[in-house]
Amino acid sequence: MGDGNMSVVMYNYLCSKLGNQNDVKTRRLCYTLTKYLEDYNVLIPSGSKAEGLDFTKSDIDIMWHLTCVHVYEHPPNNMLIDCFVISTEDTVPGFVRLIHEPHIIKFDFVREWCIEHDNNRRLLSNKLLKEALYGPCIADTGGFLDNAFCLRCRSWIQQAYPWVKRNRTWPSPEMINDIIKVGVMLVPIGCKGSQNEDIEWRVSFSIAEKQLIYSFSHTQFLCYA
Repeated sequence: MGDGNMSVVMYNYLCSKLGNQNDVKTRRLCYTLTKYLEDYNVLIPSGSKAEGLDFTKSDIDIMWHLTCVHVYEHPPNNMLIDCFVISTEDTVPGFVRLIHEPHIIKFDFVREWCIEHDNNRRLLSNKLLKEALYGPCIADTGGFLDNAFCLRCRSWIQQAYPWVKRNRTWPSPEMINDIIKVGVMLVPIGCKGSQNEDIEWRVSFSIAEKQLIYSFSHTQFLCYA
């Protein structure tokens, strides 16, 4: 059998196991994510099922965007209530701290998630938020569904700009622009072993990752799977 025929056989075999192009598109439609997040998009699906896979042990992760908290890397002039500003001071790459700006906190429960730290600055505690919302992730009994709470920063943070500026042929400049417009998500998990673990937040690029996967050709997707 020639190499070309072997490639076709392998492609057909993988399609029989993972699904053809229409199968993958149909699965993704079940977990559609709007191109640009708006305030009312509080449920963000991710995980292998949202990517279009359907293995026996495929999982679905649901990120619940807490829209009551506003996060900025650089505070705007028209700061809203319940606003926090990203700080990378004393953190490792991929983690940040969230400092409350001296504005009114509207919701009492947001105030309860904060602690006084570093010269009486008020920081958002991932530990207190998790205690209030029953952990960073809530899994079903079968282990196939994880619910994670998260915050959103609407801008692409400075830590991640080296990725934007890389020399590359893929992804396209248009796709990169779409990705950075969405911003990043922040999940209530600190760097393990850090002295400030309870007040650190991990930067999540799960939305960007899914956008990149959606851009794959079906052959590329089969190789990825």
